[in-house]
Amino acid sequence: SDDELARWERARGCPVPVELLCLYRQANGLQLRWVDTADETYDPERDDKTSFVRVPWGLYDQGGQAAGLLDVPPIDVLAERDTIGSQFEDGDAVLDRAVVFDSFGESEDAVLYFGDGAGDPWVSVASDHLADLPPPGEHTLSQYLNHVLSTWASVWYRRAGEPRRLDEVLRRRTAVDPTRLVGERVMYIDAGRGHSIMHGRALSLVDARRTPSSWLFARTLVEVADDLGERIYVPLRSLFRPDEGDAYERLWADRAALRRILEGPALPMFEQLAPVAESRKRSGHSGGPGLHDAAWPYAALCAIEPAELAVHLLGVAVETLLGDAQVNVWRPITWPRNLPRRPWRTTGNMATLAAALLDAVVVLVVRRNPPHVAAWLGPDTTRRLRGVFSLKAAREPLRGYDPRTDASTGIGFLSSALAGKAPSISLAPIDPLRGVEFGVSDLRVLRPLSNEPPT
Repeated sequence: SDDELARWERARGCPVPVELLCLYRQANGLQLRWVDTADETYDPERDDKTSFVRVPWGLYDQGGQAAGLLDVPPIDVLAERDTIGSQFEDGDAVLDRAVVFDSFGESEDAVLYFGDGAGDPWVSVASDHLADLPPPGEHTLSQYLNHVLSTWASVWYRRAGEPRRLDEVLRRRTAVDPTRLVGERVMYIDAGRGHSIMHGRALSLVDARRTPSSWLFARTLVEVADDLGERIYVPLRSLFRPDEGDAYERLWADRAALRRILEGPALPMFEQLAPVAESRKRSGHSGGPGLHDAAWPYAALCAIEPAELAVHLLGVAVETLLGDAQVNVWRPITWPRNLPRRPWRTTGNMATLAAALLDAVVVLVVRRNPPHVAAWLGPDTTRRLRGVFSLKAAREPLRGYDPRTDASTGIGFLSSALAGKAPSISLAPIDPLRGVEFGVSDLRVLRPLSNEPPT
């Protein structure tokens, strides 16, 4: 409005440049976030959304890797920002009329220069928290905005200025054919289990009567039976077909190969199991420990075996990984080409994999819920797990801390369970997107673990 623009003029002591005036008359602030669907962190459940409500924080704070970002503040916010010169002890007349205009990363900002009477003011792209700030003359405001928009605001191309071809950024996704989907193996991102990538089989297609207001997907849902034993409705847009070389699918279809890997040497185990799932964060559960998001896919993969055998194999694998001399060495991971949301890291180590596999043991134990965990597992598996716990405790760098007594960790939970004092916890999804939200029956249900092989 005219009043808001007038306040800006009074705050800066100079007229609003014409190009800036035109921009703010069309939009009082603007936040655009391009997410490259070919990027390894692309997540449709998070990124395929639109909001017309002002977001009070920087979009670069949001999860995932933005391929491009434009974060122009509202005029009142711009008016209140300190000049660059005021942040430094040595006075600089040029920096005294420079203000951060567009923030698109933790250490990089676009700086706007005002007060020289130019209708199209200068904009410079700073780096290293304004320590490296080019003098005026790099771009005008209109050139800067055109450059950002023409390159989808990619921070890698802001200086090069070379637009990318569309076929270079489209993710190579295996097509999902609804007419042939029923009975096929599928993947989906489970928002209720730490956004882990789960696998299962499509059972049917459903036309939802309504969709949650925050979702922009079509109303076609897919009823999926996943490998952990739950049935859930997944929007068709959020469903993915596993790649032909998908590590999870290859092992799920070959039980003997999975056993050999879990019982084998550490390095081949890491190479085969690391691409199955990435441990990005832990999620807490009511009355129980925080679990790695990767625990769910690993538990689902091993659930093709009888539960007590699956726990035994996981215990062997964790013991092997933690006992390797190179347990903390970071190694490259060959991720499947068409994961719905590829991980942040392209490397991992055996220690991280061991932690995720140990949390998968928690999932399987809680799912089976035997009256006496130690008796159910038998002396060999119980001894092995206790040995792993002792090894982790001995390597704990924090003095006086023993993970075996910390109920918020998987080790603490399992130690208590083996001692016959397992607390009652729930591994139900955290804030799941359930069928009732689509106007269909809520089929987010878990079945007890079965010793029968999958059909």
